[in-house]
Amino acid sequence: MKSDKELPDHLEFDGLAVVNLIRKYRFAIAADRLTLSEAEQGVKLAKAIAEVKAIAMAGGEKALGGNAQARERTLLIALAGDEDYEMAQSAYNSAYLRLKEDEAIAEGHQNHLKLILSDNIEG
Repeated sequence: MKSDKELPDHLEFDGLAVVNLIRKYRFAIAADRLTLSEAEQGVKLAKAIAEVKAIAMAGGEKALGGNAQARERTLLIALAGDEDYEMAQSAYNSAYLRLKEDEAIAEGHQNHLKLILSDNIEG
């Protein structure tokens, strides 16, 4: 016979399954954060390379424009046309979305577990 404080068998199984899902998604989130960090470094590197190429093609930084704002606009335009930068930015965006998706799924499983536990406490 089960004591009043023990979960019914079906809730014990459901709760354990949800705990395992939470654990799975926590590991996924850790991996996602590492991937996002690597992607962020890839964006920084691709941006730096694209800027160096744009400066070299223009004949020097001052040749990009008469003031800092003009140079910044010219570099932004150069970035927009740089395939490596676009690929790096796309990888970053994908990694970011994957992280957010896994965080949302993990939160949903955590909420599910709270419901299982609260149903048992209240019931």
